Amino acid sequence: MKTLALLIAGVVMAGFGLAAQATPSPQSGVCPAMGAVSGTACNVEIFATGGGGYATIITDPNPYDGIEDTLVGFINNSGGTITSIYLTGSNIFGFDGDGLQTYCGSCGSDSSGYGGMTSAGDNTSFNVLNSSAGFVLFGSGVANGAWAYFSLEEAPSLNITVSNGVPEPGSLLIFGAGLLG
Repeated sequence: MKTLALLIAGVVMAGFGLAAQATPSPQSGVCPAMGAVSGTACNVEIFATGGGGYATIITDPNPYDGIEDTLVGFINNSGGTITSIYLTGSNIFGFDGDGLQTYCGSCGSDSSGYGGMTSAGDNTSFNVLNSSAGFVLFGSGVANGAWAYFSLEEAPSLNITVSNGVPEPGSLLIFGAGLLG
């Protein structure tokens, strides 16, 4: 019984260790220079991590349109290619016609005007479910170590939830330990 308790405790600790990630550093050169954003910074950067999770940071709090739109950089450090991500956040897909393509004619092309590009030159686009939920589609995908950018409605915020629909390994370990118990 003592061995089982130690095994479960070890699995739980390993799960928390896998889930914990250091805060990433801003990456220059991911987003194009435009509008009120300083240099080539993005407003928000989303990092795909090796543990299947995501980390999000604000790199420039000034909306690129000077009002309420966010330029988003996506950096893939997951170890594999990512073809899409699922985002939720208050009105982030409530597009009102002033997406990044209004300010940058060479920054991709999609029907919303908010899509951008991947580092491989593919367009990013969206599958919008409602004004607060949808998928960002990365053309043929963002390879490990590569990046993409796109824009969203509303001011830069960390109130964007990112997922890919697959549980992270730490969650699976904790779930498995619970089943064994």
